[in-house]
Amino acid sequence: MKVIATADIPVQPRDLLAEDRWTGKTLLAAGMQADAFSPGMVRWVGRSRPLPRDIKETASNAFIAGEFTAEEMPMFYS
Repeated sequence: MKVIATADIPVQPRDLLAEDRWTGKTLLAAGMQADAFSPGMVRWVGRSRPLPRDIKETASNAFIAGEFTAEEMPMFYS
């Protein structure tokens, strides 16, 4: 977090729109390497409602990408 918090803000419009890309490039430039995900570890959850009942268990076993509302976030952290 310190690397990101102290990094220069990008001046290229495409980097401003793709904050995940900028974050990855910034961490890489700081010498941080990413670990590869094993097959099946990445799951997209959240496109349909209701959310799965086992969402917390699913989230604990995989990298989760999805679209969640503020009201739904406690399902992951409570």
